[in-house]
Amino acid sequence: MKCGLSDLFPGVRFVGDSELALHAEKINKVKPKIGKVEKDTCGGAAYKAGKSDAIGRKGLSETGGVFCTCRHGYLLRAVDMLKGETYRHVHYLHDFAYRSGCKFLCYDVVCKYWSFAADISEELEEFKCHTNNMQPFLSRWHRKTHAWYCQFFFSGHWLKGACLTTGETTEQTNSKMARYSSITKHMGRSNRRDHLTLAMVYANTEKEERMPKLLKNLLKSAEESSVRYEREFQRLINKWKDKLLLLQNSIDDKLKEINEIVKSGSPTQESLACSQKLKESYDMAN
Repeated sequence: MKCGLSDLFPGVRFVGDSELALHAEKINKVKPKIGKVEKDTCGGAAYKAGKSDAIGRKGLSETGGVFCTCRHGYLLRAVDMLKGETYRHVHYLHDFAYRSGCKFLCYDVVCKYWSFAADISEELEEFKCHTNNMQPFLSRWHRKTHAWYCQFFFSGHWLKGACLTTGETTEQTNSKMARYSSITKHMGRSNRRDHLTLAMVYANTEKEERMPKLLKNLLKSAEESSVRYEREFQRLINKWKDKLLLLQNSIDDKLKEINEIVKSGSPTQESLACSQKLKESYDMAN
């Protein structure tokens, strides 16, 4: 439903249309809309949020909202989706997170989004630090649907400073905010934003009241986990130490053989035979 009234709380939590449009315009200059909507895939999954553009839906002035939260579930910022969630919405929140001093950007499809953000950082100087000074963080449970190599490169579980962050707090707040949809879908745009802004403020107030106890429990959990992981690490070292030493010695021996072949200069019958032997041993190992 469309309505000409203005918001009572402009810019308090929801981003203004003009501000979001200005940000999208900067992106469109270096990364124009392709006019074709395709969902990005990773492994065997396709993601609705994984796209650089979206198409509108008949009869809807908004299709939802995208929220930015901290690791404690505190609602920081929100943007309206006029057509559907795209990387342009996420990039605005990425910019907001960077200017707020965040070190990690956690997102369900961060493996695909990060290349989008890197292209923009390369072309626009004002966004250069966004990918240089922040780290991509693939949320812990969503990563299970990604390819194994994506889980390896983008998993935030072992990143320094992540402190056992799961990266799923935004999903939790989405679940909470989704309860208002049955009411707000009948409202005009300004009333909807005002209602959701008050809901965000209310949720944050509740969170602030519980924050001292929450932080205490998180610290205790982190300390216990640190001891547990250290113990597990030492157990694995003791278990695999002999095998790792043998593997290291084997690698060193192979490297010496390769260096000798390289130093011999032009290929000879002896060097070719040695190369073939190395290849056969590699094939057997794999």
